[in-house]
Amino acid sequence: MKLNVRRTALALAGLAALATVAHAAGMFSTLPIVGSGSFCGSTVSGTGGLGGITGQGQGSTGSICGQTIPAGPTFLTGSEIVPADTGLTGGAPPQTVAIPVPMLGNYWGTPRNFLDNGALNITNTNGTSTVTCAANAAITVTSMSADRWGCQANVGSAQGRSAIITSSPTPPAGFTNAMKVWRNSAALTQPVCVMQEVTTPQSVQLAGQVVTFSFYAAALAGLAADNNNVINAVVFTGTGTDQGLTTAPTASPAITPAWTGIATAVNQAITVTTTFSRYAVQATIPATATEIGVAICFTPTATGAGATDGFAWTGAQLERSPGASAFEFRSKSEELTKAQAFFYTIAEGAATTVRAMCMASSTTLAICGLQFPVTMYSVPAMTYTNGFATATTTAGSTLGACNTLRTSTLVTGNAASVNNVMLDCVATTVPAAGSADYLADNGGSGVIKAWVGM
Repeated sequence: MKLNVRRTALALAGLAALATVAHAAGMFSTLPIVGSGSFCGSTVSGTGGLGGITGQGQGSTGSICGQTIPAGPTFLTGSEIVPADTGLTGGAPPQTVAIPVPMLGNYWGTPRNFLDNGALNITNTNGTSTVTCAANAAITVTSMSADRWGCQANVGSAQGRSAIITSSPTPPAGFTNAMKVWRNSAALTQPVCVMQEVTTPQSVQLAGQVVTFSFYAAALAGLAADNNNVINAVVFTGTGTDQGLTTAPTASPAITPAWTGIATAVNQAITVTTTFSRYAVQATIPATATEIGVAICFTPTATGAGATDGFAWTGAQLERSPGASAFEFRSKSEELTKAQAFFYTIAEGAATTVRAMCMASSTTLAICGLQFPVTMYSVPAMTYTNGFATATTTAGSTLGACNTLRTSTLVTGNAASVNNVMLDCVATTVPAAGSADYLADNGGSGVIKAWVGM
């Protein structure tokens, strides 16, 4: 038996009304098609082209559409069964087979989700602590609740906040984390957004294509009284190269960064409820686009505020498709590898964990080579909080705290590379110049961060 499903059978399947059955566009061609608009299923007379609505004249022959097929739903839920027509060898008549929708998929690319950390499993930037959104300013690592997702409010007096949560509300089935975004205080009447940029090499793959941006979202308890539970799904584009989210929004009340050729592909208002549901919007990416960004926002009114004035979300996906496919889950280790190309941090612990090998340059300075776990996307910016320690003698049995921790001032170029960074640990005592040494945790509050501003 040879399955002969027409072109829309895999990515776009029509749904039977009031049923849990999805139909392929083969012998079921008069049923709605997922992700498509309404169309004419048959004409009353004449042989004109199909299109338009019931009663509308068609073509030069004047045929009339006798059956208008309504627009299909935005995406499949994943619980449908698809009856598909088959062509049997030997001239046998077509028959029908049932295909579970989860077996079908978006085959435009693998992986199909162009966003990183869509399930919010990687929280190396700030863990589960509450983060203050950038206030009409560049998004930095301090305004990220989850790796690759920055929070920004387009007003200088902003009191936007975000945090990773595991309950209140409970994430939807299959997800362990969600992000809460809210207006903490003040009469903030500008958008509060969480956003991510798609890198230029991946953005170029979507140029000129129809994309779907989907996510799960739920209103927090105070959002209804504030703005009637409305959030916005946004896709924006640019023509520069990896310009990142490190610029302030272009103008009030715009939410987009100051990219070259900035344009908004879609900014759609969505009314949500206090129960997590999946939402999706479609957009056509300009053929000249070399950068793409997505954002989920809400705009508070002049009243309200507090920890429940906002929304929660998870499961973000951007794909080349006219409709949303099932969320593409990735392993935490895979997401971690991708995230570490943009952000890597070491926080000093209590145990004597060796972080890097060093060499004493003088009796008070050790030079240490820190290797990043993966090659970073571009040369990172480095920040330090003093801490950690080096051995004080050649025996290595005692440790002395680093009074100053910095990118090495002795190395030519004085900068990190995409693979490593040379550090200076200025201490009270280190072994004699030329002696081997090491950088280790020593129970202090030292932090080393390497960050690519995207």
